[in-house]
Amino acid sequence: MYASSEKKLLRKNFVDNMFNKNNLWSYMDRCDFGRQITFKWDKKYEKYCFSFPMNKIKYNYVTYFDTHREAEEYVKFILNEYLESN
Repeated sequence: MYASSEKKLLRKNFVDNMFNKNNLWSYMDRCDFGRQITFKWDKKYEKYCFSFPMNKIKYNYVTYFDTHREAEEYVKFILNEYLESN
């Protein structure tokens, strides 16, 4: 999931978020560092957490998954079908 996701994010003008290393991966929009995409393991809830910027809105959407497989399917959908370049 990581290599293919990274390629899609780079094509949508996102770069590696070097300031946030507490995640499995984290990217920020090259033109607007406030727009960030993160994927992490949440120890408190013992679930995978995925956060991404909503299109045309200054807020992020956050959702949780029990399994890596569920998260992977959702991440692919968001990167392929939803997320717009800024």
